[in-house]
Amino acid sequence: MKILIAYFSFSGKTAKLANALAAFFNEKGHVVSIEEIVPEKKYSTLAAYTVGCRDAMQKKVIPIKPLKYNPAEFECIAVLSPTWAWTYVPPITTYISLLPQAKDGKLAIAGSTGGSAIACKHIASALEEKEYKIAGELWIKSFPKLPKDSDLNKQIASLLKLPS
Repeated sequence: MKILIAYFSFSGKTAKLANALAAFFNEKGHVVSIEEIVPEKKYSTLAAYTVGCRDAMQKKVIPIKPLKYNPAEFECIAVLSPTWAWTYVPPITTYISLLPQAKDGKLAIAGSTGGSAIACKHIASALEEKEYKIAGELWIKSFPKLPKDSDLNKQIASLLKLPS
């Protein structure tokens, strides 16, 4: 299966999850590409916790840098985000807004890092609105740090429902 993992990472934890997910899929024989979603204007720590959280709650679409991959060329898309204000971040709002409507039961995986599973549910709902079939919700508690690699792999394996 051809899989695209799209993510935004502020602290590096979501990037680590994206790489662990890619390694998991590669090990299973899937073809994986990774797309880092980068906002045009980088967030400072202060801006992330003030403007970023406000914009996250309002589902504000912000400018992002050009994408490397066309999501329509993949059979499955994983969208990963940190949790800000109990939801996903503005760069991911923009990315989801750019996704085409899913066709032929295209699969998606919703994933979030942070202290609340609700952001993952919000990503899944946004993808379902675009008619993606959710193949897994990866809520990974990352505070104060992500689980060890072996534990992270076990969590990934237990939370995904991809066809063989």
